[in-house]
Amino acid sequence: MTTKQHRIALLIEQGFGARVIIQSDILKTLVENGLQPVILTSGPNSIKTYLDTTPFHDIPVHKLETDQYDRNSNKPINRILRMVRQFSLKTQTVSDLFEMEIKDSKNHPNINNKIVTYIVRLLVLVAKLHPIMIRSFVLLENKLSLVKANQAFFDFFKPAVLVTTSLGTFDHDAYVLREASERKIKTISYILSWDNTTVRGYGADLTSHIITWSEIMKSELVTLHHKKPHTIYVGGVPHYDSYNAPDQLWTRQQLDSILNIPANKHIILLGTKSPNTYQSNPYIAKIICETIRSTPELDNYILLVRLHPIYFRTSSNQIITEHNEWDTLLKDYGTELIAIDRPEIIGSDLRYFMPEEEIIKLGSILKHSKVVINMFSTLNIESSIFDTPTINVCFQDTNQNPSSYKVARFDIDADERQTHNQRVLENDATVVAYDSHQLQKYICDSVNNSALKQPGRYKLAQTECGENLGTAGLNIGRKIVEIARS
Repeated sequence: MTTKQHRIALLIEQGFGARVIIQSDILKTLVENGLQPVILTSGPNSIKTYLDTTPFHDIPVHKLETDQYDRNSNKPINRILRMVRQFSLKTQTVSDLFEMEIKDSKNHPNINNKIVTYIVRLLVLVAKLHPIMIRSFVLLENKLSLVKANQAFFDFFKPAVLVTTSLGTFDHDAYVLREASERKIKTISYILSWDNTTVRGYGADLTSHIITWSEIMKSELVTLHHKKPHTIYVGGVPHYDSYNAPDQLWTRQQLDSILNIPANKHIILLGTKSPNTYQSNPYIAKIICETIRSTPELDNYILLVRLHPIYFRTSSNQIITEHNEWDTLLKDYGTELIAIDRPEIIGSDLRYFMPEEEIIKLGSILKHSKVVINMFSTLNIESSIFDTPTINVCFQDTNQNPSSYKVARFDIDADERQTHNQRVLENDATVVAYDSHQLQKYICDSVNNSALKQPGRYKLAQTECGENLGTAGLNIGRKIVEIARS
């Protein structure tokens, strides 16, 4: 019989977290092993609608209350401490991001923003002197930011364990971790994304158990975040499990039918970058289209553009920006030369929440593509699982002039320097195009020689996500059950 000691709270703040926690084998494994999940989420309607289509429709779903959290975050001292935690991590990535923040601050019209950034700069220097300094700042922040906004949830369900998808570096999970810690609840954090241990700064230092993708990520938590090795478990990447299950992926004929791709065309995939930090996606797509059009050996190729989920606001699939440019490309080059895949977004209260079929579709596209072009994204890893050659674009349209005061972040060179992306280059798993001529050359090289960089791709896939590939959800679920029962 399930008791309150077996209740486990699952915190879901956005669709990417939902993909890992409830759209993999993790949720199924928890239930099959006698745990009683309860979901705390900023998108209760979307989660309920999704669960109603699964065997888990009886799982309670509770709305994450955030208004009190947001008010606390807006206090100057708490904002400063949060930024110190974010920018004190000793990686090239965080240093570059902090430099962008400083540059953007100089362009900010509000003098208070400049003052806050100046104070943060001084405190970051202090925090980097010794691990005890950053721990002291985090401890102070935790004391000042213990806000019991979700007291009703914890009082009613009394979970014995809380599972999050970061160490407290997302929108509100640091606050939920503080509430759980104050109640002596066990906390487990699955590191959601490949770059989180080197990009997102320090967490709230309140997680008792951590689950990572790889040994590399574990070592980063030990050396950069000063975590104890015995608290970290390497579990793998549950949302890649379907990539190791050929029977789940679509055939080329199914892919052609669903995406309206001519059956006689080989696929060149362009995985677009978030328009929040890169506005040259249509420009790159045009270069590729012109390359296909002007190169006889590419006559039987088509460009398939997969738009980044951040392009879409809600289930209406309305593109935030650039929709006229994509329409123009379709009109200018025709459906024989370019196709656009728009990921389906479901619900309206949970950002970037996609149906399970989207990961199957993406895996199928990667499997059947001849080359994948992207801008230093996880597609480098995912393509490597399928042994598909990749090209990374490291240039942008010089005519683009972002209008927001936050213009420093539009720097593709900084993406190449990021710690996790450097591992792609160190493994010799890809080629990097620094201008349109190199991009054209590498496209031809890659389609003519599929073995290009093959050993590097294998090494990248093995070192970054090879642990339990195909069974990661099951293994992570079992580890969570073990921790919950201990």
